[in-house]
Amino acid sequence: MDRQLNTKIKKTLQTSVITKWILEYKLNGISTSHGKGPCDGIGGTVKRLAAKASLQRTCSSQIMTPRQLFDWAVENIERVHFKYCTTDDYRPEEIFLEERLKLSRTIPGTQKLHCFVPISNTKILTKMFSNSSVAKEKRVTRLNKTEIPIDEIQGFCHSCV
Repeated sequence: MDRQLNTKIKKTLQTSVITKWILEYKLNGISTSHGKGPCDGIGGTVKRLAAKASLQRTCSSQIMTPRQLFDWAVENIERVHFKYCTTDDYRPEEIFLEERLKLSRTIPGTQKLHCFVPISNTKILTKMFSNSSVAKEKRVTRLNKTEIPIDEIQGFCHSCV
């Protein structure tokens, strides 16, 4: 998956509530694209340790491929569980998300916002910070569907990010 599509997917998933799978979520704070999340710290540490280890090796045994990085990390970093995923592993998700992305709308200024709360199957409430009394409603889908308040949607999944 190319970087531009990956970034678009991240931003869209952070701000969209699409009607096929309704998720109730309240996103507070940091996105991985800001480089301040827990996974960014682990990822940065793994890359730093791998770069150091690679530089200490001979030219013929440096860490040069994703598979070599994975194998090195599993062998040398015991307290983190790693999983190796190929492009083929992501292909079904990419196809699934492509349709959802076509129906979603991005919210301008997302990086300046801190709090996203769904209020219906087509809208979310955005705030500059979690406890702000100032909030703005934003439409997150291009579909002209009947709006259903979030508390009236049956069978939605509740998760916190």
